[in-house]
Parts: sequence; C-alpha cells; structure tokens
Amino acid sequence: MKRDMIFDDAQPAPEDPPSYIDAHTHSWLEGDGVIRIRNIFPDKDSLKNLPETFSIGVHPFNLEDLENVNQQLGLIREAVKLNPAGAVAIGECGLDHFSTYSLQHQEEIFLKQIEIAHEVNLPLIIHAVRAWHDIIRIKKETHSKRYWLAHGFRSSMPTAEELIDHDIMLSFGEIILHDQRTKDVLAEIPEDSFVLETDESAIDIQEIYSAAAAIREIEVDELRKIVADNFAKFRFAEK
Repeated sequence: MKRDMIFDDAQPAPEDPPSYIDAHTHSWLEGDGVIRIRNIFPDKDSLKNLPETFSIGVHPFNLEDLENVNQQLGLIREAVKLNPAGAVAIGECGLDHFSTYSLQHQEEIFLKQIEIAHEVNLPLIIHAVRAWHDIIRIKKETHSKRYWLAHGFRSSMPTAEELIDHDIMLSFGEIILHDQRTKDVLAEIPEDSFVLETDESAIDIQEIYSAAAAIREIEVDELRKIVADNFAKFRFAEK
C-alpha cells in the first residue's frame, strides 16, 4: 500500500517522510501539517461543518431511545454522502461494559453501524471496554472485508495478538507515555499492525510519535513512514 493513497486523488502526494497522522482525535486544531482524523458524532450541527478528514459514529454511551439513534444512523449516511473523500471510517462505535445501556442494545446499534460501513465500503474505528472477545466474534459473524481499528488500545499482548489475527489494527495514544504493559505490546507487535492517536488528550501527536519511536527503537522519520503505510492499509485495503 503506497503512502500517497492516504490522500484523495486530487491532493498532492505527501512529503518524504510523510506528515504526522493522528488516526483518532477529538481535537479541532489545524494548520500545523498534521493529518487528523477527527471523530464527530452524528447531529445536524456536525454536518454543517464537516472536517477535511473524519470518522463518524454512535458511541456506546450515546444510545438514548431507539428512534433518536435511528436518526443518528441516517445522519451518518448523510455525512458520508456530503464528503465522501473525507469520510475515513465509521465510528467510534462498539461495546462498553461501563455504558448504562445493555450489551444487547449496544450490540444492536453496533451491528447497524457495521451494515452502514459495508454499504459505503468504509472500515470501522472501534471503542471497546472489556469487550474484545465480543468484538472479535462480531467481526467474524459479519464477514467484514475491511480492517477495523481498535482505538485507544491498552490491553494485554494475547489480546493484541488475537485482534491482529482477525484483521483488527491497534491504535495507541497517550498511555504509551506511562504504562509499561502497553509499551511492551507496542514494542513487540508486527510493524504493519498499528497507528497512533491523541483521542481526547491535549498532548501533541508529535510527542506520542517520539515516545513510540523510542519504544520501537527506530527514528521518528522511519516511524512516520510506517504509520502512513499502515493508515493507508486501514483506510483502503480489502482482504
């Protein structure tokens, strides 16, 4: 997968090394050369000012009543139609044992978003808390041909290996600055299996890249190329 596939055909190919890529963020910073995949939630205000590159989905904390959720699902489709080149993924969506909504209800809405992802041929950004086995089960049951991305990964090496085996890439954020178990996972997983993110952190993505490069024992410029290749695979590759 070539790094210039990160971009739409109308855009210039990136410099070498490519830009920093923040694969999942809630930040609205811009103008500093970072490619940010901004996570937005489906409401009419969000659709009035869609980011250049974005993901959009219903978080398992935001399920409210079913009628309202169905409206949000419609807005996801509308957002993709409004900016198809900028729509990177559906999500974040998934399952969370700390949500006030039942796992059955969460799974119902998660499955609806997987259907949308299949319809518009986009990958998914996954939010999961104590639910990775269910995520893998659903990935297998839905026969997705696209990669999924486990955002904010902070679990064990066996979980990481199982996710990677099922074509779910890992996204690491601020936690790699201070959590040894997560550092150990990032150090050992295959080169083509991960990207980096800021999520809701105020830390610059450059600091996360610097930490990740030290953990992988490589130069930051080499890491930027690796993440660009991996992100292009996540965004475009089919299996």
